Parts: sequence; structure tokens; C-alpha cells
Amino acid sequence: MQCLERGDEIPKTLDTIPVYVIRKADLKQKLELKILAEANFIRDLKVPWNLDAQARAVNAYYEESL
Repeated sequence: MQCLERGDEIPKTLDTIPVYVIRKADLKQKLELKILAEANFIRDLKVPWNLDAQARAVNAYYEESL
């Protein structure tokens, strides 16, 4: 982790991270995208997406919905 390399303390929010284990055989692409989207609503674990990645995700969802 970068914080350890810099000599910083590990953030308290990383002491406990809720985890569900899903077998790769059970993970379809649509479910994987839903999990990634849901993870982005957890404030402490949010990974910012650049606008290009956001646009591609929205477009892919739109194309699948047709």
C-alpha cells in the first residue's frame, strides 16, 4: 500500500472491509459491472473514474438494454 511506502499510518477505514467471495465461475460480466458500480457508492472505498470510463460504462449499459 502506498501509505506504508510513505511511512503513513493505515487509514482506520481499512481496518475492516466488508467482503463477499464470489467464485469466478459464478461471475458474469453484468454482475461484475454491478458490483463495481455498487462499490463506487461506498464513500471510503470509492475509486474515482475519469469521464471516459464513465461514458464507456454508461454506453455499454445502454447498448445492453436495447
